[in-house]
Amino acid sequence: SSGINAECHYGRGGHEFNKVDPWQLAKVWDELLAFNNRSASISMYMFHGGTNFAYMQGAKGQYQEGIPEYPEIWGKMTSYDYDAPLTESGDTTWKYMLLRNTTSAYSKVYNVPENSTKEDPRIIKFKPHLNLFQMIDNAKRLPPSLVVHSLYPLAMEQMGQNHGIVIYTCEVPSSVNLPFSLTIPLFGDRIYLYTRKEGFIGMTSRNRPPQKFEINSRSIIILSDDNGHSNTGHVRYPYYLYQKGIISNVTINGNMNLTGWQAILLSNAMYQEPFARNNDELDLLDDIETQNHKGFPNAKGFLPTLYVSATEKTVNDTFVDTQGWGKGILMANGYNLGRYWPLAGPQKRLYCPVDFCGQVASKAEQKSVYAVLEMEQAPRNLSMMLSSSPLVDGVYDGTQL
Repeated sequence: SSGINAECHYGRGGHEFNKVDPWQLAKVWDELLAFNNRSASISMYMFHGGTNFAYMQGAKGQYQEGIPEYPEIWGKMTSYDYDAPLTESGDTTWKYMLLRNTTSAYSKVYNVPENSTKEDPRIIKFKPHLNLFQMIDNAKRLPPSLVVHSLYPLAMEQMGQNHGIVIYTCEVPSSVNLPFSLTIPLFGDRIYLYTRKEGFIGMTSRNRPPQKFEINSRSIIILSDDNGHSNTGHVRYPYYLYQKGIISNVTINGNMNLTGWQAILLSNAMYQEPFARNNDELDLLDDIETQNHKGFPNAKGFLPTLYVSATEKTVNDTFVDTQGWGKGILMANGYNLGRYWPLAGPQKRLYCPVDFCGQVASKAEQKSVYAVLEMEQAPRNLSMMLSSSPLVDGVYDGTQL
């Protein structure tokens, strides 16, 4: 047998980011190439990892201590850089050149093309477009397929959306005395609870112990965000436990199931009016500036908000630095670049190829349009930086999950 290494790792990606020393890797690489009189084969994992655009980053499922029937879900990074010899943008690295040099003793190697030109670093400024309450108020402008009414809350997949974010709303009947406790036993994978009267109530995730929320209002708003579908780890659970959104009844005082729900399929709606604009429309900036946005209502805590930036056309690949923001989705000219979560890390910058960001939003104004759906916090200056280099190995804080 000539021998084969079926999965030679260069590093490690996922919700954490681990590197392999290039010199150590080159030594192993040399030994593999020399194995069995130079007849071995090697499968490189990953030679070029690329990017998990949109909601395709996946997650790791594992048993939850104390609740064996309910899996934890650990979302992975948007980047699949993997500390590979080629970066997300296809650039060669020192690791690549080291492996190339090692390989040259065993096989012919070829000239290496130059790395792509990157956008010069600059700041892009955002303006608030719609906050959570305004999104709900504007739901009547959405196609009926994106606003689902049901007796009990439905899982995301049951409503025709497989990934992303759903806004659930429900009115508590007048027969219920205020205040009351509210419980959501099963959901996937992270929920934020609000009321019109009180604003932000609290947040929890399926990786945390069950939680009761004390509420003094009848208008319930639940934003549900998934952390990715499990593609590694333990997957031997009933299918319904891997569904996203609310996957159980919502109970009041432990003995009453709330009925009469509306759900806005927000991730699908992001491509529709009034959340987005067609690239050929010229009124995007004017619409944002004259929409009578007066900031957040007089409610405590941060409200999820859609921010938009129409900026000078981006003409090269770039990496959008999200440090200072919390957790959300970043889009460029209608293309979903994926999730950002610098609070948890380790990834701080999202890759944006020029094929996405270089398309102009207006033939007349030559603008590139970036949109951010932020769920946890936004910096005072409402800005992000376009950077010329990736940052996928920053600080990782697992307590955020």
